Amino acid sequence: MLLVFVTLAYFFGSIPFGKIIGLRYGVDIQKCGSGNIGFSNCLRILGWKPALLVLLADITKGLFPVFLALHFLPLNQTIFVALSSVVGHIYPV
Repeated sequence: MLLVFVTLAYFFGSIPFGKIIGLRYGVDIQKCGSGNIGFSNCLRILGWKPALLVLLADITKGLFPVFLALHFLPLNQTIFVALSSVVGHIYPV
């Protein structure tokens, strides 16, 4: 069960919401500004509304797997799920 949660948290953390939202606004965010797909570059390039969407989506992709794991796994295993989500965010597929 732990392996399933860790794998899903990694893949969920790998979702590049900054790139997705940028493309929805017709901008390849990686080719503008600093080239980062995070909140700060989205704020500079797209404005505060899309940047806020990126921030909330990035927070949610980290919290959702952890909250789900808390209901099914003990706390010491949930920590691995949280770390997996962070690793997926930093080193996406």
